[in-house]
Amino acid sequence: MSRAEFNQLLEAGLRRELTANEVRRLEAHWVHFPADRQVWVEEMGLNRLWQELPDVPVSSNFTAQVLEKATAQACGGAAPHGLARWGWLASWDWMQKAVLVLGAVCVVWLTSLEYRRHSRIELARSLAAASHEAVVPSPDILNDFDAINRLSQVPPMVDNDLLVALE
Repeated sequence: MSRAEFNQLLEAGLRRELTANEVRRLEAHWVHFPADRQVWVEEMGLNRLWQELPDVPVSSNFTAQVLEKATAQACGGAAPHGLARWGWLASWDWMQKAVLVLGAVCVVWLTSLEYRRHSRIELARSLAAASHEAVVPSPDILNDFDAINRLSQVPPMVDNDLLVALE
């Protein structure tokens, strides 16, 4: 018998009387696992004592009293304020966390904006410095433009003599 089957028999024994077949299976299990007999005895004893307890009358507002005391303990023993009945609004922890997260998001966003602004200023400064130092070619270079341009339109020719010499 596996541990799961033993637990099932234990639960069944807490609710009802076991059948003869179940009792035989349980006794066979105890042969291999003697410690489980002690577990069985303790659980059955606790169940018997639980059933012998008298029923205690509960007040009509029992749930409200329990919730009020639990809220008072959660608040550090202070009396619960009016928002305690609103559940999640009773605890302002969520608002503190939300403000902290919102503040962090704002700091990151403003930092990225400042970084972009600073990067643009540095780029403008470097472009301005480069433009002052750049050498502009003289207009005389454009005199030979047409001849150079026509060279790109000539089909390339293979120089066989040069290829033979290089081999």
